This record gives sequence, C-alpha cells and structure tokens, in this order.
Amino acid sequence: MSETSRIVKERLEKIKQFRTEGKSLYGGRFCVSGSIKDIIAEFEIGKKVSIAGRLMAIRAHGKSIFSDLKDGSGKLQIYCKIDIIGEEAFNFFAKLDIGDIVGIEGELFKSRTGEITVKVDSFQLL
Repeated sequence: MSETSRIVKERLEKIKQFRTEGKSLYGGRFCVSGSIKDIIAEFEIGKKVSIAGRLMAIRAHGKSIFSDLKDGSGKLQIYCKIDIIGEEAFNFFAKLDIGDIVGIEGELFKSRTGEITVKVDSFQLL
C-alpha cells in the first residue's frame, strides 16, 4: 500500500469514527475577531479572541497540546488543556490532524519562551 493510500485510509476511518460519535465534520458560520497578523499586532495579555485557520503543527504533552494555527496573514501558537476544555473536547482535539481547519476561541498569553499564544476555551472543526 502506498503512503498516500495509507493516509487516505486513516483519514476516512477518522471521519467514520467522528460521525459515529455524532461530531460535526463541517462547521457552520464562525466569526473571527481578526486575522492572526492583527491579533499579534494588537496583543494584550488576557484579551479574548476568536481566530480560524489550518493546523500546521501538533505537539502533544500529556494533558495539553500545543499547535500552530495558520491563516492567510500569519501563524499563531494555540494551547489546548484538558482542564480548560474538558475531557471529551480534548480527546476530540487530540484526534485532529495537520491540515484540519478549526475555529478557536480563547485568551491571549505569552508562553514561557515568550511566544504569543491563545489558551483555547473552545474550538470548532470547520
């Protein structure tokens, strides 16, 4: 089996699983508070934002996940924690793949390395 065939098969299995779990695969309308570029330029700790984009990197660390979200204007780190969004939502997020498009709502902060990050309060698969 080719690598492409394997990836397609895995994605189709995930879609089947999401449907079985009653998850919406194609989100409805999602309003953003600005582009990633604008949010970075107007950064303020604790500011609530809503952004949408494509997952470009996923780094799981036990009960938390760091991801890079990219839109047409730039890239922004997001931080998803089981204690904040709940176990069911966290497990759903953990099954997402690079390339999936999501809408994120959350609060801005700076990570230990000084990177502007959104602490995810909720998300929607778009």
